[in-house]
Amino acid sequence: MRILQFCKKLPYPLKDGEAIAITNLTKGFYQQGHQVDVLAINTLKHHFPEEELPADVKAIANYYAVTVNTTINAIDALSNLVSNRSYHIQRFISEDVDRQLRELLTRNSYDLIQLEGLYLTPYISTIRSFTQVPVALRAHNIEYEIWQRIAQNETNPVKRWYLSLLTKRLKKYEIASVNTYDAIVAITDRDQKRFEELGAQVPLHNAPAGIDLSNLVPDDSALTFPSLFFLGGLDWMPNQKGLKWFLNAA
Repeated sequence: MRILQFCKKLPYPLKDGEAIAITNLTKGFYQQGHQVDVLAINTLKHHFPEEELPADVKAIANYYAVTVNTTINAIDALSNLVSNRSYHIQRFISEDVDRQLRELLTRNSYDLIQLEGLYLTPYISTIRSFTQVPVALRAHNIEYEIWQRIAQNETNPVKRWYLSLLTKRLKKYEIASVNTYDAIVAITDRDQKRFEELGAQVPLHNAPAGIDLSNLVPDDSALTFPSLFFLGGLDWMPNQKGLKWFLNAA
């Protein structure tokens, strides 16, 4: 099979859960004998030069990165208030990305296109205009739930109102999208059941994030009990909030 993995960030370096989960899945596809192309939005926040990808990473897939500024912009955020669109989603819509996607779909015949997250959903219309091959959503989260929790725990009333509005629009978009895919691959049993509750009628699967344990040699010699180990990128607000919760509860 030839597979196109479409990502909202270049999945390298492997320093956060999303990059690790995507790359390990790419590696799994490769090891099963499939040919993989990875199209990634190379955001300024997580920007990594495509030409500096290590040889072992390039060996498992062909990488196509398109630089896009998805940084929150005050003017765009304010103008979005008068619309009914999700600002979370709008930030990832790019003509340059759409152009690269069209080029890949014109040049190659894919057997599967996998969207690595909700934020790539706006590009389904482009995909459907070129091919009818299955489009799967790899759901790393139920996205609106994350922002719902952040809004609920925000103490500033203005920020809480704004985050609640963004969450409401994201939830509406996420629910409206559940049956636009040909399949949804959740990362946990709980998320799979949640998609069912949200009205998904397409095939649902559960595939936890895989990790190659052969490369990991744990060393707990310096640990004391009780200890808390946190694995996650601290440039992502939900991770920051979660870690602060643990520290404040200690």
